[in-house]
Amino acid sequence: MRKKLLLVFAATFLILLATQGLALAGVPAIETDPGIEVYINGLHVPRENLKPILIGDTTYIPAQALGLLRNVIVQENEKGAALAIEAPKSKYGYYPICLITANDEAGPPPAGFKWNGKIYVPLRYWAEFLGATVTYQDGTVYVQQ
Repeated sequence: MRKKLLLVFAATFLILLATQGLALAGVPAIETDPGIEVYINGLHVPRENLKPILIGDTTYIPAQALGLLRNVIVQENEKGAALAIEAPKSKYGYYPICLITANDEAGPPPAGFKWNGKIYVPLRYWAEFLGATVTYQDGTVYVQQ
């Protein structure tokens, strides 16, 4: 009887272990140093400053980096990253666009998520939303306004 119970326990443990492995296989891994070089408006942004990451085939950058685009203001807080466009003749000097909330994990664009203390956003989606063109060539991303 004891051997049967031990066998059932071992089989259950192996099934749970295999199920957990399959569940984790569906979650794309975060590649922290994908070797991607980024140029914004013709200027190279060093990887160590930008810290891009790759999830699946989507390049994510810290939301603060969107501030490198002309006329874009980014403020980050515990709730997420607030985006605005500079408008010197307006009442406040800018027009608010939106707040990118800080989810716990990556999601489909335009979702942002908190990782290593920063809000990360999909580069192409937000750069194009802010009026830039994004092209990829041999591991290099060119963002041009």
